[in-house]
Amino acid sequence: MRSALRRGEAVDCDCFGALSAGSPVTWRSVARNLLLMLAAGTVLVSPPAGLLPVALLRAGPVAALGVVTSWALLLVLVLFLQVRGLRRKAGQASASAGRGEDPGSAAEASPSPAGAPPLLAGAYAPGAAPCANCPVPAQTAAFPSAGRAPARMGDRIPDAELLHEDFTAVPLARLGGDLPVLLLFLSPSCPPCREAALRLAGWSEAIAPVALRVASTATPRELREELPEAVPFSLHAAGWAKRALGVKGTPSAVLLGGGAEGVVASPVVEGMEQIEMLVESLLAARGESRANG
Repeated sequence: MRSALRRGEAVDCDCFGALSAGSPVTWRSVARNLLLMLAAGTVLVSPPAGLLPVALLRAGPVAALGVVTSWALLLVLVLFLQVRGLRRKAGQASASAGRGEDPGSAAEASPSPAGAPPLLAGAYAPGAAPCANCPVPAQTAAFPSAGRAPARMGDRIPDAELLHEDFTAVPLARLGGDLPVLLLFLSPSCPPCREAALRLAGWSEAIAPVALRVASTATPRELREELPEAVPFSLHAAGWAKRALGVKGTPSAVLLGGGAEGVVASPVVEGMEQIEMLVESLLAARGESRANG
């Protein structure tokens, strides 16, 4: 968590499952985890008299009540902070909806397998050969300004770039040539990202010929040490691409269509559950394409 915060990287917590799903990691998250580790450490340390609960009973009811009360207050404080964060997030979403704005939540934009063909319309071309004459966006394209709205589904792929380990730049629109690309955003500091990294090889084989790539703000060394399974698919310096596509945290994924006029072919989805649904949508679309062919 600390390394992600130092890099200024947005990472989802998911430390408490559904209770914290989609909650960004902050320095308050670090303090909360340190308090919980301290509480767990007091349980693990057993005094010479025996187990801690037995020792507390022997010490007298006042000491036992004090320790139990302290743990209970700590638990209440942690739960209060989590619930307050969820209520604030829900209030912001309601305010955005009241103003007629798109709150941008992955749950509302998430695809389902049943809706796969409309979602991926025009993005999947079985048997298409890589484009040899597609125009390549200039690598000196202007960095997107902070005020520019992120690309949404149906928009042309933004002129952002990612870097190979040897610092060779590749534009988002050229990641797969004429073929679509499933682009995942992962971070070594994100626990759910480790689960996603273990699934990369299987997903890549299942969705072929759709390409699979991983974008990260981490260094190549950090990926090799923390997410070695992601290294064969990895590209770096993902901050520009995240802003251009509206990626708010990790793990996230988006489908980019192939071809000279490639478009953003899906919403940005967040979390393992939504990513799995997007993969299922690709498999459903491929099955229908084969059946119709």
